[in-house]
Amino acid sequence: MNPWYAKAVVLLASIVLVVIRAPYGQRSRAIRVVKSRKGPLEIVLLTIAWIAFFLPLVWVATPVFAFADYPLHVLPLLAGTLLLAIGLWLFQWSSGFA
Repeated sequence: MNPWYAKAVVLLASIVLVVIRAPYGQRSRAIRVVKSRKGPLEIVLLTIAWIAFFLPLVWVATPVFAFADYPLHVLPLLAGTLLLAIGLWLFQWSSGFA
């Protein structure tokens, strides 16, 4: 099976994630912060989260991770897509859009 099916799923999920999160990001930037309590732990965790978001996009756009490609099979692709859709639904539900 063509690996671009999996890459399309990852790309679409990334776009949906940004669409779900965008209104909250806009709203939070509009609120003036009086005193920031962002410590080193939060900075490290946010950095890890950003890296975890962009690594799949690097896999989609470049051959950097081609060494780790395995043949794509239908059943794992469908199971992963279903679990990803459930995760996005939970993210949307927890964001208050449900």
